[in-house]
Amino acid sequence: MALIDDLLNDIASPELRSRLRDEVAVLRRDKKFGLVFEQHQPELLCLPEARIYRGARVAHRNGAIGPTYLVDSVNRKTALCRPEAGGAAVSLPLDDLTLVKRFGEPVFPAVTAVDSVLRGGDAPHHMLIEADNYHALQLLDWLYAGRVDCIYIDPPYNTGARDWKYNNDYVDLADGWRHSKWLAFMRRRLIIARRLLKPDGVLIVTIDEHEVHHLGMLLEDVMRGYVQQMVTIVINPKGTGKQNFGRVDEQAIFCMPDLGFSVIAGAATAAGQIAGAADSDDSDSEDEAVPAEEADDDGEDDILVGDDEAAAAVAAGPPFPPDEAPLWELRHARRRGGESSYRHQRWRSFYPLWIDSARGVVVSAGESLPLDEEPSFETEGGLVPLWPIDSEGNQRCWRLVPASMQSLIDEGRVVLGRYNAAQKSWTVNLWVRKAGSRKLKTVWWDTLHDAGTHGTTLVNKILGRRDAFPFPKSVYAVRDAIAAVVRNRPHALVLDFFAGSGTALHAVAILNESDGGQRQCILVTNNEVSDRRAQALRAAGHRPGMEAWELEGICRAVTWPRCRAVIEGRRPDGKSLELDYPSGRFARNEVPRIIRALSFAAPATVKTPAARKALAATLGIRQDPMAKAGDWYIAPANGRDPVRDQAVLFNPDAATTFLATLQEIGAHIRTIHVAMPDDKHFKRLRRDMLAALPAVVELSEEIVSMAKGLTANMDYLRLGFADPDALEMGGQFNDLLPALWMMAGARGPVPTYDDADPFIVPTGSGFAALVKEAAFRSFNARLKKSAGVQWVFIVTDSREAFIEMSGQLPPDIPVRNRIHLYRNYLENFQINGRGGAA
Repeated sequence: MALIDDLLNDIASPELRSRLRDEVAVLRRDKKFGLVFEQHQPELLCLPEARIYRGARVAHRNGAIGPTYLVDSVNRKTALCRPEAGGAAVSLPLDDLTLVKRFGEPVFPAVTAVDSVLRGGDAPHHMLIEADNYHALQLLDWLYAGRVDCIYIDPPYNTGARDWKYNNDYVDLADGWRHSKWLAFMRRRLIIARRLLKPDGVLIVTIDEHEVHHLGMLLEDVMRGYVQQMVTIVINPKGTGKQNFGRVDEQAIFCMPDLGFSVIAGAATAAGQIAGAADSDDSDSEDEAVPAEEADDDGEDDILVGDDEAAAAVAAGPPFPPDEAPLWELRHARRRGGESSYRHQRWRSFYPLWIDSARGVVVSAGESLPLDEEPSFETEGGLVPLWPIDSEGNQRCWRLVPASMQSLIDEGRVVLGRYNAAQKSWTVNLWVRKAGSRKLKTVWWDTLHDAGTHGTTLVNKILGRRDAFPFPKSVYAVRDAIAAVVRNRPHALVLDFFAGSGTALHAVAILNESDGGQRQCILVTNNEVSDRRAQALRAAGHRPGMEAWELEGICRAVTWPRCRAVIEGRRPDGKSLELDYPSGRFARNEVPRIIRALSFAAPATVKTPAARKALAATLGIRQDPMAKAGDWYIAPANGRDPVRDQAVLFNPDAATTFLATLQEIGAHIRTIHVAMPDDKHFKRLRRDMLAALPAVVELSEEIVSMAKGLTANMDYLRLGFADPDALEMGGQFNDLLPALWMMAGARGPVPTYDDADPFIVPTGSGFAALVKEAAFRSFNARLKKSAGVQWVFIVTDSREAFIEMSGQLPPDIPVRNRIHLYRNYLENFQINGRGGAA
């Protein structure tokens, strides 16, 4: 810093020297710990379709934004412009110029309706906004501050491969400021994004290794009061061809408000789709009547019982009909984790279970034992007390309090397991319904998340052309990420302001299709033309703003066509989408049993344990249980075999007894192997088995054709800029009408307004607007007859008049939803970029 002081003294200009010293003083005072980067000048935005006026800032239409000029005068064909860097004024053709706005200058964003697709009845509308996402975020901040459940973004990864622009110029490896430019670019947007989130809203950002650590620190700064969780998603199982390592994954950073409770929903299970499945896996209440924990508090996967226990429980007769077998599983009755499983933590769950050892059943649950009393092991009335004490003598606790445990005993859902002679104790198991969801893990490895098959290839097939979009996400990876936040929020609002090919909309629409939800999705993307196409268009004489140029942009050529195609079920060329997708809906289905002859194994050859172990290895069954089996082996419904739906008949002479046993406990068995090389006798036995055994009932996911389309409505909107002077004069109401429709929930078609009408009350839209205050009495009378109106906009230039009229509105209209136009809008955008331009 001393050298800098010496250099400052050498500056000849007193004014410049003073300003620089002030800035250095700020640097000395404002030392930072953590992420330090250059706060670059706010970005510049080209508005090629906007009118050029006196005093405007302009630039040439082609290339990066620079040099810039200030307009002194305008005529029909040219503008007299002064270079901002200094120099003489020059006359430039209007066709060669584009209006330029600095982020932070007052702008007044508004949207106009371009197109729509309506297939969702009275469901709310999804929206695609063609816009630079910074100004779109400012508009959304006015419309939706504090109302968004989930923001999912896939920003440019800043790989150095010219994958994004700063001030209309590509940032590549040669740019020494590329990291700080990216961080400044992201920070401006994240500041506004945070304001959009609900108190329990979640931000999800996907990223790869190029900026993941910088992004994490940036999020620590911007998203204070939130906790971060990084989830690894395998998107390319084959691996990339990069040096050193073949990368298979990318990261999704979840930023969740630190509220003291979880805001992430568990992943839905197949059983969760069927009536009667337990709601979730996160219950931890002692008083829960139906236990549904997926794991104990410490996450140990030790509560599902083993093979022998399951076989014994099934043999005893499960307390449910065979067709409900997919919904049930066995769990240990004693808590077995490292936390919340000891007596001193849950003393009410420390009590004896009274066992009838002769019959091998649990008879009743005793009373809870206070902490200051010791358990008694004396028998009473021939019954043996069984306490929840583990093999090391630790006093644990049962999963339920006595009343809840007794209820399950009465229902036949408490099963006495194996007796341990050394410990003189039994295990006790509970039949419970499978959980409707399971806790999400931090590594996702699912074939549906492959970005090649379910991203690039899928988008190409939807649009009917190759290379439609570089590196789109798997729609199922995006679906699962968003569902982690909104699965239990059927009316959630989801925002993606780096929309790309529109994957987020596709994902949300599929999620709605799976559970009947009415979640809304807002997409924002610019209409940037790829570098390769831009060069060809310039060579053909086209420039930004021209129709031929704009038609090649991402929004018009990819995002909207893709969204429309998946909703309508047909490609842009009209051909049906001959593709299938997993719907996320599960149902019980009967499937045929498979009965196979082990032609290589006669009964005599599979009698020894060694032979049976070899056979088990061949079939993918655990070897020890198979080796100990008698005339047959039946995999337990809740065992730990890799393949749990198999049975093996070693002795065909025992087929009658084997079939009777299968009828009782084998509802889950789908594949039966018979040690019988004689084809003639096997066919007869196979026929008898199929006739005697009921069909197998299993849960399977419905596969749906994309040609059916999706039950959804969607509107394509384009961001423009309103004239504040005209608004203050009371005109241009139509410029704001689509935005008012959005603020009120975007229900029903985007309305239109006739300037001759004094007010508008669109049917089913949930809002009304008074445009001419002299008609207030008629307007208010109309409101009292219109059900469902929850938003009212009043146009008046008088604050006092607004307060008076607002006070006379129907009381069921929330006060916060009574908006003063145009004052509310104009004041909001007078300081454009508040908090986001820094």
